[in-house]
Amino acid sequence: MSCGANSKIRVLVQRQFKNPSAIELFFEHVIRFNLVPSPENYDSIILAAALLVQDGSIFWSPEGDWSPEKPNKDEFTWVSARKLRWREVDWLGDELRYGPGQIGGNS
Repeated sequence: MSCGANSKIRVLVQRQFKNPSAIELFFEHVIRFNLVPSPENYDSIILAAALLVQDGSIFWSPEGDWSPEKPNKDEFTWVSARKLRWREVDWLGDELRYGPGQIGGNS
């Protein structure tokens, strides 16, 4: 994967309750996306997340104690970008919400 000047990543974080039932994160001008899948037979529940702004970059990780200074940072999933937009969405139910599209699209 190559992260060009206009690379974008959309992340949907859902939960089983309302207000909000989901938050959509839309990263623009992605610098790096480090994806580490959950091991087989493990869930992907996010119990805490990290959101940091440092030296003009925005960092997000589904690991609560993650930081860019961690010596083992690449063992975890994280995103670094120049811009982040987010929104709350009420998307409870069985419909799949991932795939191509723009933020602010069908909701």
